[in-house]
Amino acid sequence: MRSSQKGFRWHFKTLMGNAKSIHLDQQRERRWTALNSLVKGYQSKSIHPSEWAHFPRQLLHSWDGGILPKNFDPSMPDSTSVLVSELSNWYQKVRDDLVEKVRLAYPTFVESPVAPELEFSRAEAALDLAVVVLSCANCLKGTHHLGAALVGWDNILTHICSSSTNPSKWHGTLHWSERGHASALALVELVGKDPRTTTAEDMDKLDARFFCGYCEYTDFTGVRWRKALKWRECLTHVLYCVKPGHDDTPQTWLLLSEEAAQSVKAREKPYPLRNRPTWGCGLCTKHLETPEEYAAVVNHITTEFVSFQSTHHFVPQNPSISRHADDVDTIAELEIGHELVCFPNLFTKYLEKPKLVLQVLPEP
Repeated sequence: MRSSQKGFRWHFKTLMGNAKSIHLDQQRERRWTALNSLVKGYQSKSIHPSEWAHFPRQLLHSWDGGILPKNFDPSMPDSTSVLVSELSNWYQKVRDDLVEKVRLAYPTFVESPVAPELEFSRAEAALDLAVVVLSCANCLKGTHHLGAALVGWDNILTHICSSSTNPSKWHGTLHWSERGHASALALVELVGKDPRTTTAEDMDKLDARFFCGYCEYTDFTGVRWRKALKWRECLTHVLYCVKPGHDDTPQTWLLLSEEAAQSVKAREKPYPLRNRPTWGCGLCTKHLETPEEYAAVVNHITTEFVSFQSTHHFVPQNPSISRHADDVDTIAELEIGHELVCFPNLFTKYLEKPKLVLQVLPEP
């Protein structure tokens, strides 16, 4: 009798344990669904598609160590305001942590002999300087080249927010890169700019091309060539390249003339690459979940919402979708960042081997 009672108790406890586990799973699933609906609704209604890259959606979804507190209830009436508040605090914390790293690593720029109280604001402004280079610890460890050299607050925030909540894939641990800083300093001075005031955006607009002084290649025909690099590619190259000459000796860069740079640009593939599914419409939320290739998004804008006339102006095709037509009615060409948005992809390779010989080197 006692044996049967023990068996009954064991089966009863097992049954109750399974029922409790199922109940918790169902409760967790309901909370997850509610949170997903809240976050998706907030992103689609309150954030322009061009800013989606700065929205840490995956980090919000984590119940363990995520941005939102563990007791956050997405079904509460004030859930949206709590979400906005937690996001604001998170953005500020990320920026403050990076500012402190820059202040310690780049004191020659940050320290003010006249007004020490301005050091923090100067360090905050330094996040946009072209010579302030940070490296993602996970990317360097996992040999992901896109996080090897991060320059500018926009670039930094995009990288962090495009990451996963998996601890092994967390892309928010950034370190000051002395080698990246030294190369950026050389590149800025090479184009005749002041490193104390030149921002990453300034260098992007300049759009110069450089050669690495150490790298030259030989193809199967015996022709020797070099790869022309943009300034950001130079930084990734020096931190990610494993060829001899990049570790122990000062880096050497060669600036292409304006004529040579234009010749290179005419042969380059447009970046971001258009054959990758990383594009979306900047005028609606169709691509919130699934980005598409460039051609498909252009077709979405020009065929589904407007028609392209011989005047090269977009005009309404359907009055019920005037929100697209109003934005592109008088635009001669779709603009990346407005009508077209490229969503970053950590695993999109952009440093591809060129198909054309850019420079034939003389025999030694």
